[in-house]
Amino acid sequence: MRYRRMILALTACALLLWGCGEEERPEPDEHIEEEAKTRPEQSQEPEEKNSSEKVDRDRAEDMDTEPWRSAYANYLEMMGGKGEELLYDVTFSLIYVDDDEIPELVCDSGVEAGGCQILTYHDGKIDILQTNRLFFDYLERDGLLCNSEGNMGYYYDVVYRIQDGKWVFVAQGEYHDPDGVPVQDEEGNFIYQYIWEEKEVSEEEYKKCLEQVYDKKNAQTPEVYYDMEEILSVLRTGHHSSALHFYELVVKDMTWREAQAECEARGGYLAAITSVEEWNVIVNQIEKEGKTGIGFFVGANNGRIDGEPYGYSWIEPGRGRRNMPFHVYQGLWAEDNGGYLEPSYRGMTEDGREVEEDYVVLLYNKVQERYYMYDVPDDILDAAPSYEGNMGFICEYDR
Repeated sequence: MRYRRMILALTACALLLWGCGEEERPEPDEHIEEEAKTRPEQSQEPEEKNSSEKVDRDRAEDMDTEPWRSAYANYLEMMGGKGEELLYDVTFSLIYVDDDEIPELVCDSGVEAGGCQILTYHDGKIDILQTNRLFFDYLERDGLLCNSEGNMGYYYDVVYRIQDGKWVFVAQGEYHDPDGVPVQDEEGNFIYQYIWEEKEVSEEEYKKCLEQVYDKKNAQTPEVYYDMEEILSVLRTGHHSSALHFYELVVKDMTWREAQAECEARGGYLAAITSVEEWNVIVNQIEKEGKTGIGFFVGANNGRIDGEPYGYSWIEPGRGRRNMPFHVYQGLWAEDNGGYLEPSYRGMTEDGREVEEDYVVLLYNKVQERYYMYDVPDDILDAAPSYEGNMGFICEYDR
């Protein structure tokens, strides 16, 4: 069947793209079941020095009663060497596919050929589903997931369920160009040949067959994603890595570089917003302090200004650059007037000059009544004098 031939072709790509660790990756339509490994306890408990150590210790104790956390974290560390060797765009999410209290872990490779791995945990074991290409949705707490994808005239829907802690195939269908040649009707709509469970059906019959096993209308996709460091923090400690940090909102007209230097002089650094949870904490503080009319520089810039690869990263003292995967920040970058998503990398000044935009600022959108990230020049007031008196920066401090 054509679907099976396609799986074999994608398998080689998925194995290469997921081969960041020493473990062998699964075939796209197979599942891995492995014993979950938990870390041995420390022989001596470290002396409690402050409240943050107590919180971390309490979270670690909680993991003893939630072994799925250690199982997922250990798998990720084996797969990617704690993140340093993973591909730039790999992101992670916790979702609830079946109705137990243990979430499934999504590992999104960020590239179509790599697809996603979706881990489920049950009775001390992990079972892994490898999707073909990237897109899938699921019925929350109903146990069902559908991998709906395709390309260049060939598309498919493959439905799985979690049963007794394992991913189990339910049903599949495909639709493609007749005889491999694109055909359109008089209105320009493509005409496909539909097959459900190896039987040719009409388009209407195909949709009805899919609906009988999977309710697409109520399906959803993951909403919150993390990079490798953040998901390991969530798994190991129960909270994002900056949960114990605090922030200072400074209203002062400065360039981005001047703001960076001042934060460091104050003993902190320009805020590196590395999770949606941290974003919410900062935005809530801005609103609580009544500073929504202020634009705030944060600690991200384009790597090209430092001779690094093109693209935005967070800058944290002593840690180098930290990538900003698209999934993590989807919905936080603003849309410009042309409908394109920020970052735009270039823009126009208020007096009509074109300038490079390599630094990140939080600006309040009055129409949508919320903050977004924008890329701007280092000297935003030279480009937009109208912001004079309404600029500032956010300093982040580790406790």
